[in-house]
Amino acid sequence: MRGGNKSVSSGVRPVSGAYLDGVPCEADPPRALTVEEIHNLTAEWSAAAKRAVTEAGFDGIEIHGANGYLLEQFLHDNINTRTDEYGGSVENRCRFPLEVIRAVTEAIGADRVGIRLSPYNYFQDTRDSDPNTHWAYLCQKIAELPAKSRPAYVHMVEPRFDEVLSEEQKLASLSSTRVEIKNSLTPFRNILKAGGVAFLAAGNFGRDNAVAKLEGDCRAADAIVFGRHFIANPDFVARLENGWPLNKYDRSTFYGASPPEKGYTDYPTFAK
Repeated sequence: MRGGNKSVSSGVRPVSGAYLDGVPCEADPPRALTVEEIHNLTAEWSAAAKRAVTEAGFDGIEIHGANGYLLEQFLHDNINTRTDEYGGSVENRCRFPLEVIRAVTEAIGADRVGIRLSPYNYFQDTRDSDPNTHWAYLCQKIAELPAKSRPAYVHMVEPRFDEVLSEEQKLASLSSTRVEIKNSLTPFRNILKAGGVAFLAAGNFGRDNAVAKLEGDCRAADAIVFGRHFIANPDFVARLENGWPLNKYDRSTFYGASPPEKGYTDYPTFAK
């Protein structure tokens, strides 16, 4: 995917369980980015955001700081083993994402910028030792940014949906009335709310549990984010508004299918 070049990361830890065409193979460790490369990438983020808004007509940009991708590889202490200003302490590990936020908001305006985070992510071998404390620090720093640099929202994934559970287990957990104290997005939302940053939640929501999340005295999010249901329902908003049933999505087609339109343009709209 990099033209024969080594992958880059915060450090040199390879992803375990590497496969090539379904065959186990020896993991190829990434190369740690230099400080100069980190600065260059921050500038590239800014330039890309500006092009998206001014040339492509985007309304805004969501910075991907979740799901094991580059920015999150700096946040998790089991991956980021650097000893410079971008590694070690939680302050240093949060430095790169915060610099990207500042650069992008400066380029296109803070009201056009959000960031996605996944403190309980298990994807790509991310296993932070203390996500509650470390992401609370990051949220606090985001909330304390000056208005011109403070993103409009932070988008997080419900903790149980960043874990390796079956679809049935995930849905059952959303229906449960148990209060999950250990891993909860509520403390992060409270920190961000105090700083005037909107909080978006995602993770196997449908109409009923999304409405419950948004209503009442214990309103747990400012908005709910949907992904897979949008893929499977071209009239998704109308279905939510009218209480119509949703098409079931086909996960096997999410990242390519044969023929290519399968799972892309062949989902039906609702027929009364």
